[in-house]
Amino acid sequence: MRHAVRILLIVWILFPAMGVVLPCEAAAAPLAVFPEDAYDAGSVKEGSRVVHDFVVLNCGEEPLEILKVVPG
Repeated sequence: MRHAVRILLIVWILFPAMGVVLPCEAAAAPLAVFPEDAYDAGSVKEGSRVVHDFVVLNCGEEPLEILKVVPG
């Protein structure tokens, strides 16, 4: 457990140092940015439930309203 915590801490510290940052540049209007635009659930048995959360970042200065979501 301590080993895993150390690894996570090192990764958390090194990512910003390597230039890995969120793809956000400030904009005046609301701007939706999706760090992940697709998800592959792999092989799923028929009738099984698949759950996945997509992160939506608002890179604008105004509030972002999401009025409709359509699964595809």
